[in-house]
Amino acid sequence: MLSVGEPVSTIQYDKPLPAGQLRLGLTTQYKAFTRAVHGDDYMSYAEIAANFPAAMSHHGAKLYSWQTELTLRYAVDDRSEMFAALPFRRLRLVAVEETVHHQKQTLKGLADLRVGVRRFLRSDETLRFAGSLGLSLPTGSKPSLPTEAYLGSHVAAELGIDTPEHSHLRLGSGTVIPFLGIDLAYRPASTWTYLGSAQLTVPFYDASDGYRTATSATATLGAGRRVPDSEMSVTLFAGFTYAGRDEFHGQPVTGSLGTHNGKLDVTNTGRFEVSLFPTLSLPLSNGLTVEAQLSVPVYTRIHEDADQRDVQLTERAGLMFRLSYLR
Repeated sequence: MLSVGEPVSTIQYDKPLPAGQLRLGLTTQYKAFTRAVHGDDYMSYAEIAANFPAAMSHHGAKLYSWQTELTLRYAVDDRSEMFAALPFRRLRLVAVEETVHHQKQTLKGLADLRVGVRRFLRSDETLRFAGSLGLSLPTGSKPSLPTEAYLGSHVAAELGIDTPEHSHLRLGSGTVIPFLGIDLAYRPASTWTYLGSAQLTVPFYDASDGYRTATSATATLGAGRRVPDSEMSVTLFAGFTYAGRDEFHGQPVTGSLGTHNGKLDVTNTGRFEVSLFPTLSLPLSNGLTVEAQLSVPVYTRIHEDADQRDVQLTERAGLMFRLSYLR
């Protein structure tokens, strides 16, 4: 499932909250996916541009995503926290040439709610290390599409059928998805702070319509320091994301020229990406902290079926703003 992903934040590496304290957060994030291309199995964007120049303007498809997320952290004790994140998402697809695969559309509403627990295994002035475990719950809406809607145009032609009008935009996965993660902050006897985190998401079952979200993993490394004579800190994160291709397990499709078993890979899913996230963080009075972040994609490898060369949307630069209040 194409997603804006979770923004990186310096706040997630904070020391444990005192028992009984609550931290509220509000994050607004914008991303554009405006390079619609065809791809072979694990081809870089540069290789695609050289080998498939006509694909660079495939139907002029562009996707813009806005997400506002409310987050909550509550300290059960001095080392354990409960957390929740509820996102509201707006997706806008723009197609210069409308087809059954690319139509102008806007979809907005709640995305999937995430809840979990976090436990600090070590927390002192030099090193903090924590592990987390949680669930993504299917609160986001999803379309209910027939198997034919997931067929590539060339596959539909081989079966002798017409692909119905459809859209693959989804606000939620339609399934309960567990995730686990780790994060650490290392502050040696210097002005620098070194940060790192990783998260693994492993779906276990299909949605009711047969959609199956793929396993994904993210890792983040960062280094930051406080601006001299200021409360502001500057951090540069490097983010690494891997996601397999989503699948659709539908009913067999029979056309005048043949039959397909209904098990399909899903277009616009499956990639490896590297991005940079320069971040400014400024603590204000009364426990209020503001963050601003720029998302800069550096490298993309598209994971596609080498025989199909389905369309992919690759990410452009994005912006994130976050307010966090401790009470």
